[in-house]
Amino acid sequence: MSTPEKKVAVSLRNVTKTFGSVTANNNISMDIYAGEILSLLGENGSGKTTLMSSQASMLLTADRFS
Repeated sequence: MSTPEKKVAVSLRNVTKTFGSVTANNNISMDIYAGEILSLLGENGSGKTTLMSSQASMLLTADRFS
């Protein structure tokens, strides 16, 4: 029996976000598959919220103009 192919629900490629001279996210790439539960771990100030906020803002903007 073959394993069903997983479908990529969200794909991030080379995401970088800076605030002046401070780099919050540097070249982040990842795929999130349909049905997965994902946890983003890191120290305070490591860019977790920045990454998720930037992606949520892109989804909201894309939805507004579609």
